Amino acid sequence: MAKKIQTTERASGTSFHGTEFRASANEIIAILGEPTYNDNNGRDKVNLEWVCETDEGDVFTIYDWKEYRQIGMDEKVDWHIGGHSGRVTKKAVMELEKFGVKPLEDMLSFNEFLKESKKHKLSIGDLIEFDNAEARIYNVYTTRGGKAMYTVGSSKHGTIEIEAEDIEKQIR
Repeated sequence: MAKKIQTTERASGTSFHGTEFRASANEIIAILGEPTYNDNNGRDKVNLEWVCETDEGDVFTIYDWKEYRQIGMDEKVDWHIGGHSGRVTKKAVMELEKFGVKPLEDMLSFNEFLKESKKHKLSIGDLIEFDNAEARIYNVYTTRGGKAMYTVGSSKHGTIEIEAEDIEKQIR
C-alpha cells in the first residue's frame, strides 16, 4: 500500500509521466498524512508535495503543478504523480486506487503516440530556446484528452511538462 516516507533524497530525479488524479489536499492528507513540502502561497510551481513509496519500495511524489495560487484544503485540484519511470507512477496510482483515488487520463499507447507525434513541430532531442535558456525536448506525447505535451529539460528549470502550444508559440 502506498505510504509517505520521511526521506526526500530518493525523490531526486522523479518526473511526471502522464499520471494524474483529482482530489482535495485534505483527502490526500487523510490517506498519507501531512505533506512533505507545504508552502501553499501560490508563489511557486508547487504548493504541496508528498514523497511516498509503493509496496515494492519505489519512490514517487504527489504534487500540484503550476496552480500559482493558494489552494483551498477542501478544493478539488488535479495532482501529478512523479516517479523515476512511468511504471512507477502507474503502480502508485494503482495503490492509491485502493483508497478511492481514480486516475484522470492515461497517456497514449506507443502506436498512438507514433501517429500523434507527427503532428508536433518539435521532436525528441531537439534543442530550443525556452524562457531565456537552452532546453532539450525529452518526450513528445498527446494525452487521451487530446492535450499535446512536451517534456523539456533545462539547467534553469530542470525537467518539466509543458503544453505544446505554449512552446510552439515561442518558436514561431
